[in-house]
Amino acid sequence: MAEITNQANITFKYSANSTGSAISNIATTDLQGPITASEDSYQDTYKIGSIIDFEVQATNTGAAVLSNVSISCDLGEYTFPVGAVTSVVPLEYVPDSAFYYIDGIYQGSATVTSTAPLTFELAALASGSTFTVAYKAALTEYAPLTTGSSIKNTASIIAHNIANPVTVSTTITASEFAEVSIVKSMSPNPVMDSSTITYTFTISNYGNVAATGIELTDEFSPIPTITRIAVDNIQATAVTDYTYDTATGVLNLFAINNGASEITVPAATITQDAVTGSITVVPSTLVITVVGTI
Repeated sequence: MAEITNQANITFKYSANSTGSAISNIATTDLQGPITASEDSYQDTYKIGSIIDFEVQATNTGAAVLSNVSISCDLGEYTFPVGAVTSVVPLEYVPDSAFYYIDGIYQGSATVTSTAPLTFELAALASGSTFTVAYKAALTEYAPLTTGSSIKNTASIIAHNIANPVTVSTTITASEFAEVSIVKSMSPNPVMDSSTITYTFTISNYGNVAATGIELTDEFSPIPTITRIAVDNIQATAVTDYTYDTATGVLNLFAINNGASEITVPAATITQDAVTGSITVVPSTLVITVVGTI
């Protein structure tokens, strides 16, 4: 949108031989071009592995047909460090995910002419019509994941004989999330009948907040006689920290420190490389060991 500015001046006479002049204030108004636009995302937040759905709309509000309509999305591009020349892009287009609509009517796959920036083109847009593009984007290694982080995806819309592009944007924020995985192992391997066996459960949290209130349930077969359970080498106590049914082999571990503490895995360590801008996630881990004889 361009701004129009205007200032006037006047000259005048008074008395017999006197003249004067005056200058007006500077008046301004915005010149509305023939394109209005909006951008939105179907998800307000994101986390590791998220696929985000974006939608950009451009409407021809002018009287004439617009030709060579182009929508370019920067996919959240930002400089790193702040103020540097080098830029990184936290989102990437999911191939073959873009579709377009004219006045809400599905038309098929959108024409992608570039992925950096992501650009869609339409040959002509009639007066009063709306061109809508919907597409998916995945997180890249440059997507910030710490709490309070965000990605601002900006779209610029231009057409033939339009001097200034229309710019719109939408912002998504990093979720506060715990992303937990568990890996179980047994040792020794092989194990002899009537000998000691150790079950090890490694729980990892890739999220930006702690995973709390963890409960572990397992049904052992064959059923062992449990002699020790520990959470990060802190011994658990029967009844207050866990229950174990010797008839079914079902273990339920729900606390530590005689029931005084819930089982927690801290947030992951999330860092951004000072040179490349790449995000690294190092998960926090917690190890539960169950020792018994079978």
